[in-house]
Amino acid sequence: VPVAGPSAQQDVAPDAPVPDPPDAPVPDPTYAPVPTDARTDAPTDAPFLIVTMVTGFLLPVIVRGPFETILKPLLQACQDYWWTNFLYLNNLIPWSKMEICVGHSWYLSNDFQFYAVAPIFIYLLYKSPRIGVPVTLVALMGSCIAAGVLSWTHNFT
Repeated sequence: VPVAGPSAQQDVAPDAPVPDPPDAPVPDPTYAPVPTDARTDAPTDAPFLIVTMVTGFLLPVIVRGPFETILKPLLQACQDYWWTNFLYLNNLIPWSKMEICVGHSWYLSNDFQFYAVAPIFIYLLYKSPRIGVPVTLVALMGSCIAAGVLSWTHNFT
């Protein structure tokens, strides 16, 4: 039975904001949404791929003059290795630093490769920690040793 009368309205001011329920999520004021593909909710790759195509196929037609000799190796690398950006292999192929198309994008490939491999380790750690922990530690040690050997043999300092 609803209670009517002045006693029911004494606790709430007429202009007071309605409080959120205790389990409501708190919005983050610094959150900026990343453009996503509505079908998969994965970040879209369109800006990166557009930059790759412009660098590889449009700039060689536009660039003329004194910067042509400076940009020629970059533009040739994009014409030869544009497909490595589409497959997220541009941090592995080509090996030479001078032949990388859109060189600052190596991190996207690196991030994608970790994203593709991580579920294997997570699954092993979840299903069988007895197997997952040693496999993960061996992979971690192998990665560290491989990085050290490559640094040593190619004189990366």
